[in-house]
Amino acid sequence: MANKVSRRQFLHTASIGALGAAMAGALVGCSGSSGSSSTASASGTYTPGSYSATSKGISSDVTVTMTFDAESITDVTIDVSGETEGFGKGIGDELKEQILKAQSAEIDGHSGATITSDAVKDAVANCVAQAKGEPVVSTTPGQSTAEGESWRTAPDAITEFAKEYTADVVIVGGGQAGTPAARAAIEAGASVIVIESQTEDAMSFRGGGQIGHLNSEFLASKGIPQIDIQEFVTDWQLRTNNRSRCGLIMAYAKNSGKCFDWMTDSFTAEEKDSWSVRQWPLSSNYTQKKSGISTWVGTPTLNGDASPVKRCMEIAREKGADYHFGTKACQLIKDGDAVVGVVGKEADGSYIKFTAKKGVILCGGGFGGNAEMCRDLLIEISDYCSDDTAIGGMDDDGSGIQLGYWAGGRLESRPLSSMGGNYVYPCNSPGDPIGTTAALWVNCHGKRYCNEGFGDIVLAAMAGAKEPQGKIFTVFNDTIRTDLTYQAPGHMAVDYANGEDEKLDDIMQGAIDGGDAGYEVTGMSTVTVYAGEDAQQLGQRLGFTGTDLENFVATVARYNELCEKGVDEDFAKEPVLLRPLNGKHIFAYGAEKSMGSMLVTTGGLLTDDNSQVLGEDFEPIKGLFTAGNNCGGRFGFQYSTSIPGESLGLANTQGMMVGQYVAAL
Repeated sequence: MANKVSRRQFLHTASIGALGAAMAGALVGCSGSSGSSSTASASGTYTPGSYSATSKGISSDVTVTMTFDAESITDVTIDVSGETEGFGKGIGDELKEQILKAQSAEIDGHSGATITSDAVKDAVANCVAQAKGEPVVSTTPGQSTAEGESWRTAPDAITEFAKEYTADVVIVGGGQAGTPAARAAIEAGASVIVIESQTEDAMSFRGGGQIGHLNSEFLASKGIPQIDIQEFVTDWQLRTNNRSRCGLIMAYAKNSGKCFDWMTDSFTAEEKDSWSVRQWPLSSNYTQKKSGISTWVGTPTLNGDASPVKRCMEIAREKGADYHFGTKACQLIKDGDAVVGVVGKEADGSYIKFTAKKGVILCGGGFGGNAEMCRDLLIEISDYCSDDTAIGGMDDDGSGIQLGYWAGGRLESRPLSSMGGNYVYPCNSPGDPIGTTAALWVNCHGKRYCNEGFGDIVLAAMAGAKEPQGKIFTVFNDTIRTDLTYQAPGHMAVDYANGEDEKLDDIMQGAIDGGDAGYEVTGMSTVTVYAGEDAQQLGQRLGFTGTDLENFVATVARYNELCEKGVDEDFAKEPVLLRPLNGKHIFAYGAEKSMGSMLVTTGGLLTDDNSQVLGEDFEPIKGLFTAGNNCGGRFGFQYSTSIPGESLGLANTQGMMVGQYVAAL
């Protein structure tokens, strides 16, 4: 770690990737077993010995212990045991290998576990500083590193470059939006440069399902009816309280199917024949609207690692797109009010000037890996969380949004949207045993508190954020495999049409056989499912006692009464979702109420309908565009989907369209 004496110097280094969002973790408990002298040994780079540091991860403190000889890192121990399953737990060995190979904190980390990776990098940099006898920068999660400055402060202009490149279109980020933009632009006749901070080996492309599109030829080939565009866009605006930019959403709706067919045009007919669609065919029990909010089918499930984005990258590079992997975009270049290029930083510390003759497109992902930005921009989540809560997710460091903001771009109004963090439901994970099925939800005092089937899981679960601290439970009947066919085919729903519900028979039998111990189910998190012959026995197994147990028994009885009436007099739940709890056994599981953890952020810079970034005067900034999770005006206050996977589908479609638009300038 370099000696950092000022906030501006720190932010400048962090923004160009020296440590990035890793510096946002809290450093505590630092110690050195070899004297931890203030200066390294005169005969070497390091003072030999072992040093430890701790940094805040996504759900726990992450501890790194490193052993040094005079010139190298010889051993690393990483404790990520307290991190969430699927969000960083278990990546210690992988990161250890990266650190030993890199001999520094400058590692790629683990794709999909950004906050844990950054915490490890943070602690590694701390240990290196100790071994060198250098000062250590210590921060509190989500707070400014030093008084008076923040992520909003632009670094000093960089004017000296080791290399220079020029293209019509320069794209920052080669992921779900950037790569479709690159392919579309080069196919439209423009020259293209893509600046990607990850190394080529570290790039991770989403394969399989959860890519939300509508009205593609592929979907039509599966017999799926066309979706009415007007109804789709109206529903979207209802979900977002009309905070989304309607022109952007209309463009997505009109071009989404074309985009999917274009992105998959190089896959063979045999490959496509093997793909399925989530929740298709629909059950006859399904109704399109819940509480006046619609859902539709439109999520292809591709087999194995089939990735349309990866295939698009291969095509774009074959056609001449120049990808600069391992280069961190750290600044935009302006000529007057116009953006004309990007400054990139190489792994060796040198700077490169990338000149864009037509435009720069920011596709750098969200900011869930930047704790300070999360505290600042996700104010609803911040209001729900204590000051020492680590807010963030499996996400990027927000540098793409920073670039646009430093260049004069306007952010959408707070709170910016995210994929989670401000809502709670039982289990609260894509591994939830019954998915989004609208069963009975009760709080830690055994009381029902909301309409569990309001629209979709995200909208319904926002009520849980306001419940007392403690566990929130879901209670369901032994008819659950039928009950879930009434659910909306939305984000995290059980795909009964393709066999995902079959696991429930084993889960219920395991819970019955487990008795008081219940039955553990592991997905992205681990929950214990309990069974009871009646509400009294089930409530006791869930841990309810006294008045809370009485509440639980009364809640189940009242819910059954409402199901019998067919009218939810308490919370106005749709009658078709009122499924009684009257089986030979009833079942439940719960999880502690937890706020602040998300998958990614989905808000950012404001744009016009052509994805051109708006300045503080709400006028377009010449030469500056954005797509994907750098772009605001898409999901309102929270990611809520009428088709599962709309975050990726919208990023793909917007990337394709902005690539075509800028190429035509």
